[in-house]
Amino acid sequence: MDRQEAAEKAKITAKTTQTDLAAEIQKELQELREQLQETGDDEEIDENAQNEIIINTLKNAVAKDWTKTKTVQELRKSANLTVKAAREYASEIFDAN
Repeated sequence: MDRQEAAEKAKITAKTTQTDLAAEIQKELQELREQLQETGDDEEIDENAQNEIIINTLKNAVAKDWTKTKTVQELRKSANLTVKAAREYASEIFDAN
């Protein structure tokens, strides 16, 4: 009987350990999902901040009568845009006027 009881206790302990491990894994997965969502939120915030920089730079260009070339240079410097993207933004402003 003692061996049989010991074997049953070992099985119960093993099942409990597996259940605890499964619960721990699920908890860690949930934490990772939350971190990914936060990362996505951070990227959205970064994108919004970059859009504000672009808008402010374009407003300065109009207010200070910058040339199209200077506007492109400032967009590239302040918003880290490619030449093509900076030219597209500058064209929207200068070609509209």
